[in-house]
Amino acid sequence: MKFSTRIGICCLVISIVLMQTSCEENCKETLFELKEIEAFPRTLDPANTGNALWLNSAGLSIDRLLVKLEFTKPVQVFFTANPNCPVVFENNNPVSELTLLSNQDFDTEHPAGTDLSEIIAFTDLKALMSKEVFMEEILNQTNISSYYFTFSRRPAEAKMHSLLMELRLADGKVIKTPAILVNLVP
Repeated sequence: MKFSTRIGICCLVISIVLMQTSCEENCKETLFELKEIEAFPRTLDPANTGNALWLNSAGLSIDRLLVKLEFTKPVQVFFTANPNCPVVFENNNPVSELTLLSNQDFDTEHPAGTDLSEIIAFTDLKALMSKEVFMEEILNQTNISSYYFTFSRRPAEAKMHSLLMELRLADGKVIKTPAILVNLVP
């Protein structure tokens, strides 16, 4: 092979490597913003589908309760023009705080109006995660539009609770679920 052909091939290889490297550096996040959240009480069923309705009149214990959360997360800016760039989602206005409130005393440590988010766990029906992991990995870094939470502690006594979840965004805006009535039974 001639020397000039070798140089040409080397230049071609180098330019391809440089183009791929520069494309990866130009990869951008796909931006979305959380606009709305809703909560729906569900019954943990043997099939683990999370779709069985929760009936307050059934008097089921709290360990059978799942609360399905549904999020409206429209994409603001979509970047995936380069097939070499992975799709990376990022919340344009991230959730900085999550609280769960009840109008009733849950137990002596959690009177009415105090944050119950420390005694819940989030789940996709396969694995549990903490509030901090849920906020970072699900609310702020994915386009997943529904998830569940369950209580990790039993209430002191059976009461009808009005539960409300509040999400505080980085810009100070607060998004709330409509209140749901749930009969929490130990």
